[in-house]
Amino acid sequence: LADKVRQSILMPGADRLRVIPNGVDMSVFKTGDKTAARERLGWPQEAFIIMFAANGVRQSIWKDYASMREAIRMAGEKARSRPLRFFAIGDTASTEQVDAATIEFLPSRDSLTECYQAADVYLHAARADTFPTTVIEALGCGMPVVATAVGGIPDQIIEGQTGFLVPAGEAAALAERLVRLAQSPELVRTMGAAAAKDAVCRFSLERMVADYEKLYQEMIEEKTVTREN
Repeated sequence: LADKVRQSILMPGADRLRVIPNGVDMSVFKTGDKTAARERLGWPQEAFIIMFAANGVRQSIWKDYASMREAIRMAGEKARSRPLRFFAIGDTASTEQVDAATIEFLPSRDSLTECYQAADVYLHAARADTFPTTVIEALGCGMPVVATAVGGIPDQIIEGQTGFLVPAGEAAALAERLVRLAQSPELVRTMGAAAAKDAVCRFSLERMVADYEKLYQEMIEEKTVTREN
């Protein structure tokens, strides 16, 4: 967004340009016991579980459910060592078997944090987006994120450390990253731990508030100096 402002007619009138990422409550969106979360949700312990959360997952042209579905199908074909399940939170439809993978739709849940904690990876295949809250919620819960490099998402994910970024609309690239994670539980754990640590550092509410306070204090001090002069 800052780059867009620099390129726009707004820039000549800008006093300053400061990027302050949104934050989420890290006392809510935090790591938890995956086995216990799956037991409470009734999710299979042995499966490699991928999730995505949005209202009307299948209807939004921006969320690109078609690419997600194809990526799940391709990943299910290649990652046959474990059953692959995809939970789409925020929609209602019949469970779908896509070759070797299973897609299940669930309405919005009060226990969204528990869903993040129960899953192995978060999939976000948007065609366009700003700074999706669900991505930083997933990171905070210790989930690697496989996402498209659109909008502000590249600012959220550290490529190869907290997740993977691919071009929009490329289902095969999404599938390749999902298979890589499905075949390496250790990589899921390592990236998940890095994701949780980075989310607390960069995307907490406390950090967001502190950044705004710092900006306001700078503006107040500059006003004071201007008046005195």
